[in-house]
Amino acid sequence: MQNQIMQSNPAAPRGLINMIAPRAIYFFYFAALANLAPYLALYYQSLGLTGGQIGILIGISPIAGLIAAPSWGALADTTRQHKRILLLTIAASSISVFILSFIHTYAWLVLIVAVYAFFTTPIIPLVDNSVLELLGDRRQEYGKQRVWGSYGWGLAGLVSGLLIQRFGLPVIFYAFAILLSFGLIAAARFPVSQRSISGKLDLKALRLFTERNWLVFLGVVMVIGAAMAMVGNYFMIYLRVLSTPDAWLGVALALAIVSEIPFLFFSDRLLRRFGIVGLIVMGGGVVGLRALMFSFASAPWQALMLQLLHGLTYALVLVGGVEYASRIAPPGLGATAQGVFGGVFNGLGYAFGSLVGGLLLDSVGVMGMYRWAGVGVLLAVIIFYFASVKVDIGAPEENIL
Repeated sequence: MQNQIMQSNPAAPRGLINMIAPRAIYFFYFAALANLAPYLALYYQSLGLTGGQIGILIGISPIAGLIAAPSWGALADTTRQHKRILLLTIAASSISVFILSFIHTYAWLVLIVAVYAFFTTPIIPLVDNSVLELLGDRRQEYGKQRVWGSYGWGLAGLVSGLLIQRFGLPVIFYAFAILLSFGLIAAARFPVSQRSISGKLDLKALRLFTERNWLVFLGVVMVIGAAMAMVGNYFMIYLRVLSTPDAWLGVALALAIVSEIPFLFFSDRLLRRFGIVGLIVMGGGVVGLRALMFSFASAPWQALMLQLLHGLTYALVLVGGVEYASRIAPPGLGATAQGVFGGVFNGLGYAFGSLVGGLLLDSVGVMGMYRWAGVGVLLAVIIFYFASVKVDIGAPEENIL
């Protein structure tokens, strides 16, 4: 397995790499998401739902993603229909969110949210896998492509608060559907990788799910994902507790993304300098510290300033995780590995954090919830660090850790 981990994908000729389409997909997907994800808890609250019900609705998406992302990835790898599956999932995601805007009862919300999550979660893993294949031996430059998602989120975040102030919360669904439709157009021109599986899907390939270092890594990113879910999914409720004006809501999102851009753009240098363990420890550690500081903030401007720490959280964990999944994947199972990583990080972790966060919201309030999130992820990162430093894996520039 370690030999497979250290292998690099064949280099792709620079002249043949067209990154305009994947950059556009990243841009419009995350622009769409910026108009939806941060405001869902606030929207559900406006419908009169309890904290527990909100936690379940938010938790459904990552739970469905835990199953959907690896399943879609495996289906794409085995059938070599990556592009058709990508187009299908983008189109279905846009339609399901449009339908969601007409649903107001809890039972129907559960169903439509599950459908939305089933089609949405595999989109980015499929795109990530193809981008890494296109980059070849320059895959450490992944962050320079993924940063376009940050541009999309940041620009859309600036406008989203103003749209809500002008048209009300339901506008988030229409904005998402429209923006993702542009992503569908870009995906139609994207040279999606359809690399076939090398050999049979036998016990060697199944080791992807049993390799010790991989499982340890998945464990820590699950805990980090849970803490980030508690912070992110209830952030708008948190800002309302601080009496933050509606116009500032989008500014808070934009500040976070502005801080993310340089870390994604220079992620190749960070990987060479610190390695994956270093990125995960730094990213997870700041997640914990940021959550704790949020819990002690007493004014909106303090919360906005803490948003600038976001660049040291999601970007570092994301780049490290994508690089790890790319290197550990057996030939032809790149989309599957990316789906597993995405399913655990954005799936299992976010599901657990969303569900527990909803319960904590009812019992100890949003400030208490943030404190629990901070303490939990700091403990996990400390355990991960001491477990990882005992592993002899050679030179940082030649290994995933």
